[in-house]
Amino acid sequence: MSIQIGAAPDAWGVWSASDINNIPWRRFLDEVVEAGYEGVELGPYGYLPTELTSLRAELNKRSLKLPAAFVMANLEETSVWPELEWPARSFVPARLLV
Repeated sequence: MSIQIGAAPDAWGVWSASDINNIPWRRFLDEVVEAGYEGVELGPYGYLPTELTSLRAELNKRSLKLPAAFVMANLEETSVWPELEWPARSFVPARLLV
């Protein structure tokens, strides 16, 4: 059995896409590669490019895979579920890796 471990923006302190203190996303991807990871998750929506072609190009340039997406919300509040559907469905990893 083989276990693969990826990185996530939160491991670099990225909790919100709009935080001015975030590491720039290109630097994050470069450092992920330098650290030896082969995959990343998306992190908070809007941190990495939201346009599929751009995101795919940036990942491919670094030979990174996208095994997981991320949507942050208080799931106990069912009223927010409709807001989560688009980001959750828009970046299904399989769409990026095919």
